[in-house]
Amino acid sequence: MKIFRKWGVGAVDVIKDNPYMLCANIPGIGFDKADAVARDLGMRENCAERIAAGLNFVLSYNMNQNGHVYLPQEKLIPAAVTLLGCTEEEAEDELEQQLSFGKLRA
Repeated sequence: MKIFRKWGVGAVDVIKDNPYMLCANIPGIGFDKADAVARDLGMRENCAERIAAGLNFVLSYNMNQNGHVYLPQEKLIPAAVTLLGCTEEEAEDELEQQLSFGKLRA
């Protein structure tokens, strides 16, 4: 019901387009659940949406568990690589994209 309340009849399209919107917008749905939905939908493991969600998950986790509101890139990138199984270059490229879009701040 939370998903339907958020996006209404367009919920299926939103989720098909980017299942990682679930963990960004629906309380109680974490990265792991959104990642499982993405796999079921056939999304690539190194797609930009997944890496962006992974970066956000690492940042949110550190904020919620450790009280950190900032995480240096030299800690963020290795943590994201471990979580996602992507390359450092892929994580760095997506971090730059997120910074340029204003979704993250340096």
